Amino acid sequence: MCVWHPEADSLRFDSEALNIVFRNPCITSYLSSSRALGIAGIKGQGKTFLIKAKRKSLGASYILMPKDSVMIDTLDADIRLPKSKMKFLSSYTNWVSLWKTAIIITIIQNPTIYKDISNTLINQFSSYTKNILQTDNFDNRPSVVFYSLIKSDIKSLNRIFLDIPLLLQALSYIHTPIAVFIDKTDGTILRDSF
Repeated sequence: MCVWHPEADSLRFDSEALNIVFRNPCITSYLSSSRALGIAGIKGQGKTFLIKAKRKSLGASYILMPKDSVMIDTLDADIRLPKSKMKFLSSYTNWVSLWKTAIIITIIQNPTIYKDISNTLINQFSSYTKNILQTDNFDNRPSVVFYSLIKSDIKSLNRIFLDIPLLLQALSYIHTPIAVFIDKTDGTILRDSF
């Protein structure tokens, strides 16, 4: 027997509820397609449940992040930043660079992947990028790297963003499919800390 949970947040990897999925053509497409990279909808429509069901369906053929005990990563609802950094991150390009960097570094930090990346390439990273790469991130959560990045000053962030081509090149060393699961990014509010 399976106890139905009204909130998918509490579902773990071994939850039987993740095996019970009502499938229509859209849901079937999302769960079975390697090209379906995201899901959007209003609150309470089962997005978190479907993200967890997709993660469980991928199985051992993928490197999954964050680690199994966490299933999906989320951000805090309220992030306080100085006004100068708020202005810097209000730029769409900077915001995309921030997320791109956080996700790539999270992937590279995975011990299974890190060992396959050339030391010659890693040595080309700036000292700022190397410092972020050393962030303790045992569960392989993009939010851990995201928070490390937004704590950096703007000069450091700009230098790290210059390393994005090298970070992308590091991904070319990976020959195993990877899936990174992030939820509730739309609920995060950046606020002025002053």
